[in-house]
Amino acid sequence: MGYVDTHCHLLTYYDFDSEEVNNALKLSRCCLVCLNQDDLNKSLKLKQQYPDIFTIAYGIYPLDAYQVMDYDQRQSLYYDYYKNSDIDLIGEIGLEYHWEEDGDKRIYQQQVFEEQVKISKEINKPINIHTREAWDDTFRILKEYRPFSIMHCFSGSKEIVRECLKLGCYISFNGVVTFKNARKVLEALDETPLDRILTETDSPYMAPTPLRGQKNQPYYVFYVTDFIAQRKGITSEQLQQIVIDNYNRALKMEL
Repeated sequence: MGYVDTHCHLLTYYDFDSEEVNNALKLSRCCLVCLNQDDLNKSLKLKQQYPDIFTIAYGIYPLDAYQVMDYDQRQSLYYDYYKNSDIDLIGEIGLEYHWEEDGDKRIYQQQVFEEQVKISKEINKPINIHTREAWDDTFRILKEYRPFSIMHCFSGSKEIVRECLKLGCYISFNGVVTFKNARKVLEALDETPLDRILTETDSPYMAPTPLRGQKNQPYYVFYVTDFIAQRKGITSEQLQQIVIDNYNRALKMEL
């Protein structure tokens, strides 16, 4: 057994020979989330070296969707890259309304999200979802297409997590769950059964307590895991095995 980071941006911010990458090799599993071609190329190289540790997610991030306005260009991206057998998940994809107030641009985000959800169904790969201040539209799309989903960096309420669970989502918690002011997320964690819990860092962002405010890295997922285990009344070793099993099932699109 060992710790699992199901969402990090490792090679976007750290070099191959960095301490952070070497520390990531201590994990049982680590998902490299790629938001551009350079990310993907570097991540594929690392996965080829350590295929038992690293998985890869690749997708058009909501705020990056405006850089790919041409429909044919997007379709080419989906079919040329998403079908790559070394890409395990499509993500992170979804809706980001906190930084986007323009209604037309929000609609465009929805269009690109829907396109990627459809291709995930076609090629039978799970999706890794980013949603911020956009739950209504996110749920509308998920209910229409019913993709197999991981809710990345969950920050919703217990009511929202119940809806996610009804839709068959795995729920991934990161360092936010360790924050003193994270009452809402803790309530959502309490509502989430052990067989749907995943752990992540979203590094280099949102380092967990006691490192809050510092640059995050995948290895720090042990703080998240140990905190959740204590909250759930089990040992860290038990939760590590549960998360490994959950992540393996998620990759196979099983509940």
